[in-house]
Amino acid sequence: MNVLAIASSTETLSVAISANGQVFARADNQKRRHSAVLLDLVAEVLAVSGLKAADLSVLAVDSGPGAFTGVRTAIAAVQGLALAWSLPVVPVNAFAAMQSGASPAWGTGAEGNVLCVLDARMAEVYYAVIDSRGKLLSEPAVGPPQSLRSHESADVIGVFSNLTGPLLELARLSLPNISRWEHVEPSAEGVLRALAADPQRLARGVGAHEITPSYVRNHVALTIAQRQELGHAA
Repeated sequence: MNVLAIASSTETLSVAISANGQVFARADNQKRRHSAVLLDLVAEVLAVSGLKAADLSVLAVDSGPGAFTGVRTAIAAVQGLALAWSLPVVPVNAFAAMQSGASPAWGTGAEGNVLCVLDARMAEVYYAVIDSRGKLLSEPAVGPPQSLRSHESADVIGVFSNLTGPLLELARLSLPNISRWEHVEPSAEGVLRALAADPQRLARGVGAHEITPSYVRNHVALTIAQRQELGHAA
């Protein structure tokens, strides 16, 4: 089965194709031009894989949570391609795309439950607990790094995170008993690996109009009062 995946829930846009046991991928980390280069990356990946649109079996997309514009960009592109090419779409949440990107040090996909944490901006993080097959064990949530404490338990063996700087330090301080961390970004290759770990997902493709983004948060900017409050707290 030939699968084309798109992910742009963070500052990196990536496109990948899984075909005949091989993965072909391209990425662009210039966030402001994602929508301008996405279709070019799709064409490039098709070219290097030797495939045409007619050879694809299904499309897959990182459905979030993550950057609002990035998530919308990926989903809109996949919806357009699915309609143009008459293909089903499989949504994969950003946490599964992260978890599947475990380094060899974690073994094959981290045998155990992990806490996935994404930068949500506005001094907050998106987070959820996920198992080794990419299944969500808790509802995706958003909050300050201190809210991660609610998931510190013997059932969580480590953390997958795309945090940096002060936000990362706060997250670590909130989880003092968990020393096993892996820094990984959701990617199109991660989407493909998540599907490979649970092939049954590929049989659950839906129509383009049924794909919806996972935003988790329903606002995208701080009010003046909130910004002032954060400034005083700092």
